[in-house]
Amino acid sequence: MCNSYNIDTYVFIIPPDIASKVLDESGEVFLRECPCRLKKGNCRQEESKVCLLFADAAQEDLKETKPISKAQAFSILEKTRNRGDINHLFYRKDNKKITEICSCCTCCCSILEDMATDGDFTHFKKSGYFVETDHEKCILCSECIDNCFFGARSIVDDEIVLDEKLCFGCERCSHFCPEEAIDLQSDKAIRIPDDL
Repeated sequence: MCNSYNIDTYVFIIPPDIASKVLDESGEVFLRECPCRLKKGNCRQEESKVCLLFADAAQEDLKETKPISKAQAFSILEKTRNRGDINHLFYRKDNKKITEICSCCTCCCSILEDMATDGDFTHFKKSGYFVETDHEKCILCSECIDNCFFGARSIVDDEIVLDEKLCFGCERCSHFCPEEAIDLQSDKAIRIPDDL
């Protein structure tokens, strides 16, 4: 597991567009192979180079990286979005600096695996993003349910129902909705970090 993940770091799940915003406003970007993917080996090797680190990341983590251009980093975010990866943002408590964006798969990520095994996702900080479904557009195809890692969506009385406690705004459901019936929303009152 990466050294950026410790008790002095918040971990947020953020939608891909916010990951792109963070990247756009960042300085230097460094690429590292995902330690979870390397350890588990469930993904192809070319899919393991997905961890984007910034200058405030742990020095031990930065030793394992190579600098890349912003264009290369944006390309990685786009590929991982299309694969359905979930973006984790690491944010230091002491200086409020963003250290890393990981595009995490659900088959290798140690953090996601631990949370799913325990059935407890409360370790994650809500970044204030959530989704709303347009029920007139929704055809109840269940794509959003199948793609929601957190189990936040279900069908009740022929309508999609969202459990807001389990929705982290990762936007997987919206990305894979064939009817474009799901929109991302922001609750600025609870958004942390407050500048995203």
